[in-house]
Amino acid sequence: MATPARFHFFTRRATATGVEWRLVMGNNRELGRASAPYTDLAACTDAVRRLQTGLPHLAASLVAGTPGRWSWNLRDEADGVLAVSGRDYCRRVEVQSALEKFRAAAGAAHIIDEVRAVGFLR
Repeated sequence: MATPARFHFFTRRATATGVEWRLVMGNNRELGRASAPYTDLAACTDAVRRLQTGLPHLAASLVAGTPGRWSWNLRDEADGVLAVSGRDYCRRVEVQSALEKFRAAAGAAHIIDEVRAVGFLR
């Protein structure tokens, strides 16, 4: 049986400003991340819970970036962009598939209640 997806929380070691979340699969591949850092773990956890409960109602955008690169984001009217793709994709069909995987995994993903310090985040 596959390990379910989970939300991890991170802070930047260099600045230690804010907490960000990432949704990762059992193999640690990132599916998506917060669009911006939150002030603390409680605010970040609340944002993840709002994302999970509001997932069916969030508007999705496929964004054409630098030539030949695609990304996605999810947003609502009240809070703006809540989640973004963890990386860029070469083809529109790939970014669409990645967005569908994020939506499918995020609703039932576990929340890991610890903060990891990392050197940098994109």
